[in-house]
Amino acid sequence: MVLLIIAAYPQAQARDWQDTAMVWQKAIDPDLPYTLAEAALANLIRTNKFPPTLAEISDEADRVYRQGRGRRIELEQRIEREVDDAWYEANQKEIEAASEWSRRESLKLIKAWNRRSA
Repeated sequence: MVLLIIAAYPQAQARDWQDTAMVWQKAIDPDLPYTLAEAALANLIRTNKFPPTLAEISDEADRVYRQGRGRRIELEQRIEREVDDAWYEANQKEIEAASEWSRRESLKLIKAWNRRSA
């Protein structure tokens, strides 16, 4: 989200956003879906001359959610999770086989390294 702000507000480009990004990462509500926060930020970018605060993004996210867009975003995320779960279940044997192969190959490399180091 910080990158969106930097891109949208030329005056923000001169600022060091690293500390801000770290604070936001810790302070943002973990229950706030990223897509909802992103939609709120997009609204604020369209209407504000200056970069929004975390509180403004949170308030806008509440407003967006109340408008019903939040419900749509929740449904989209649930569908994505269900599709991911279905894909995993359909491909579980192949995934497990690849994991087992990777584990065996890693063990071979470790043994070879240990022999070379000895």
